Amino acid sequence: MKIKLLLSFLLINVFFMVNAAVPPSATISYNSPVCIGSGLVPVSFSGTTGGIFSATPATLSINPVTGTINTQTSPIGTYMVSYTIAADMVNPTFVTTTAITIFDSVSPYFAPIASICQGSTPLFLPPTSPNGITGTWSPSVIDTQLVGTYVYVFTPDPGQCAEFYTLAVTVVPQTVPIFSFSTAAICAGNVPTLPTTSDNGITGTWTPSAITATGSYVFTPNAGQCASTTSVTFLVSPSPYATITGNTTICQGTSATVTFTGTPNSLVGYTTNSGPIQTIVLNATGTATITTPTLFASSLICLVSATSMPYDCTTPLTGCAVINVSANVVIPPMPDVTECGQYILPALQFGGYFTAPNGGGTMLQAGDVINNSQIIYVYFSGICSSNEESFVVTILPAVYPTISTVNNINYIMVDGVEIVQTLELNAELQTGNYTYQWMESGTDIIGATNATYTVNTVLGNSHNYSVRVTNVVTNCVIESPVFQVFEIPVPAPVGDPNQTFTLGQTLADVVVFGQNIQWYDALNRNAASNPLPLSTVLAQGVTYYATQTINGYESASAFEITIQFLANDSFAFQDLKFSPNPIVDVLYIQSKDRIANVTVYNITGQKILQQNFDNLDVRLQLSQLKAGNYFIKLESDNKSQVIKVIKE
Repeated sequence: MKIKLLLSFLLINVFFMVNAAVPPSATISYNSPVCIGSGLVPVSFSGTTGGIFSATPATLSINPVTGTINTQTSPIGTYMVSYTIAADMVNPTFVTTTAITIFDSVSPYFAPIASICQGSTPLFLPPTSPNGITGTWSPSVIDTQLVGTYVYVFTPDPGQCAEFYTLAVTVVPQTVPIFSFSTAAICAGNVPTLPTTSDNGITGTWTPSAITATGSYVFTPNAGQCASTTSVTFLVSPSPYATITGNTTICQGTSATVTFTGTPNSLVGYTTNSGPIQTIVLNATGTATITTPTLFASSLICLVSATSMPYDCTTPLTGCAVINVSANVVIPPMPDVTECGQYILPALQFGGYFTAPNGGGTMLQAGDVINNSQIIYVYFSGICSSNEESFVVTILPAVYPTISTVNNINYIMVDGVEIVQTLELNAELQTGNYTYQWMESGTDIIGATNATYTVNTVLGNSHNYSVRVTNVVTNCVIESPVFQVFEIPVPAPVGDPNQTFTLGQTLADVVVFGQNIQWYDALNRNAASNPLPLSTVLAQGVTYYATQTINGYESASAFEITIQFLANDSFAFQDLKFSPNPIVDVLYIQSKDRIANVTVYNITGQKILQQNFDNLDVRLQLSQLKAGNYFIKLESDNKSQVIKVIKE
């Protein structure tokens, strides 16, 4: 008994010693991740068997003994799988873990493909979907030759948790463009325009683009319409043509011939003087002629059309034959002409003007001016007649008047609407017996029938005068050029503003030219101005103002002079001499200083004459001046001096 107990004890110790020498161990793993619904996933295991498999979360469908996971019944997600060996008398509990992820399956997607035109370039089937799934297609290429709807299957590459995808593709047949053209023969001059849109709505282009000759014309549809090309054959008949000749000039009572030339055997339509259409058939060589009836007036024969056989093609035509009919011209008798000063040749109905018989001498034109008495010939030469007439042109001498005034003055003086000084106009003529009629702006002035006319009205602007004179003997009437008269206010008197004086001199010593001179201490017509007597003693640096009064009207402007007392007269001309005085025609002036400008004034201060000399000796022609007193102002650089002369 003791021996048996001892043996049992030894066996137990051996067991525990063996187990304590080899403790439990194991490793587990899965092919992760896996796709949901992909079936059973076995565990990759090595080590001590007999343990239990479990998972966290517990929703994972796992066989506790084999560790196999069922993806058909497990939710998607990431799980921690544990393999546990329970503790025994020698070893503690053993646990090892691994992770596994179950992914949801992905559906690849592709954009739908619109209907494809039969025969078009096959579309590319992409090996990768827009959402990143790679795979292959079956069939791999879209067949565009087969009309109908076909399914193409996309199989994802392994390891993507992706599903199969099917794509339906429809191939539609090409539309044939339809045109309602007549294939019968057409005329070259009346070919239809090739439309860019078919009867069934297909747009495209033609080759050639226009019908020009017999042949096939191909219509190519524009891209994107799923339509096929089509061709149309046209038979084009050439356009008939015709021309007309026969422009001519014939005499009254004769006939003319007109010739038509064109397409052989064609029918030509024409009109005479826009009348009804007539026809004529050209012969085999393409010509035909007509003879007009006897004509007494010009005629116009014009083409209308040409029609060819057998296609009955008609071409509209233009072109005319002009037949001019010349009358037997008779020049009417030409009356003799008597004119004053000149004669202007009038227009003629027939013929032309010549200075000698039978179209000889110089040819004259209508509108030419005849200034001398002479015989004028009217000559006509035509295909049907030739004759001549003549007439005598007598030119009476004419005197052309001009308008002049004393001292060539061209103005009147006014004060507002009042006349201050009138102006007498003179009609200048050579000797003779004349009557006169004065005109203002082309209108006769009633009662103005003398050789002179006095301007004595105020218009507020300029006046335009002319005079019409009539020679009592020849009855020639001639009108003068227009003479313009201006309106001016009463001018200020004239003087030299650079005069110099000595102490004690008075206003009476100031040289100033004008009528009824009045001096002021300020500008005239000013409330603050005071009139000054001629006895007023001149003061250094003081300005005095002088006006003149003509016919009771005082000038609005004034002559101004500022008094300067100088030891010598630096403003006067050195050794100035002038003669004769009084003068008849020429005034001679000399000075040791250069004389540049000479201005002549009348006693009212009106400028009569101005000349430039730039010399030491001046010869001034004054024969044209009316007798009276005049003031002559000499100027040069900084010198100025006025002298008084008498014109006899």
